[in-house]
Amino acid sequence: MAERQDYSGAFDPDITLVDFSKEAHMRLCKAATKMYLNIDAAWRAAVEERFGKDVSLELSRRVWFEGKNNGCFVESTLPRVAMNINGSNMESWLKHLQIDPALAGIADVRCELTDESTGYLTVNRCEALEELEKLGDEALQKYVCEELEWKGLLQGASYVNPRIRVEPLEFAQMGRKDGCACKWKFTMADAEDCG
Repeated sequence: MAERQDYSGAFDPDITLVDFSKEAHMRLCKAATKMYLNIDAAWRAAVEERFGKDVSLELSRRVWFEGKNNGCFVESTLPRVAMNINGSNMESWLKHLQIDPALAGIADVRCELTDESTGYLTVNRCEALEELEKLGDEALQKYVCEELEWKGLLQGASYVNPRIRVEPLEFAQMGRKDGCACKWKFTMADAEDCG
């Protein structure tokens, strides 16, 4: 049977995900990424409406960064397990960034490994940034791009290896037209610098 490009046409009681093409799987992966990001945004909006923006942001931070199975842990672990990315080196971290649906599902990313302890992430286009630009809320954009994303990269990298350091080279800016949404540098600290 030929790979299906979509699920238009008649109902098929025997269809499974393996019946779809690579392009269809990519569309489904992007949809899943947008789905959980939109659910997160709807949850924050509901909390903000009832309890205010400060409580919404506080609880969002808790969900993503605190506790055993926080959002950051889940995002930095499940994709690596699913794609059999083992190891705790810089290469493993960059491989994760290349396939992480939360990042690669909404952004055009390029990762470079310059040596065993140095890597770069360049986000050339980011749909989340584009949506924030449509809202015109620069304070929210800065919060998402400069606080949440930075903290998420720091914490996500630490789950791969606590020695990985994260340095923003260029933060995202609304209205930027040079083809680079943001850029990050990752370095592996010496073991004695981690104690």
